[in-house]
Amino acid sequence: MAPPRSPAPVNRPQRILAFMVGGIVLLSVIGLVTVFIGVAAGADMASGVFPVANLTALIGFPIAMLLVIAIFIFTLVGRSRSARDARR
Repeated sequence: MAPPRSPAPVNRPQRILAFMVGGIVLLSVIGLVTVFIGVAAGADMASGVFPVANLTALIGFPIAMLLVIAIFIFTLVGRSRSARDARR
């Protein structure tokens, strides 16, 4: 029977990226909800806070996805390094 594997340690850049993803997704969701409320209330979407909220929602989600991909790459590199060190 093989010994159980311990998870790869989370280093500081991964933790920072994870918190950045959480913050960006939270701001994007808040912007999206703001736009939904504005549309439901019949507000003028060309003025006030609505253009900024719409832009936040449109840009935030793709940036968050790119950061998730970066976290995934960090994890793959870390696991390959630990596997390579374990073989030696």
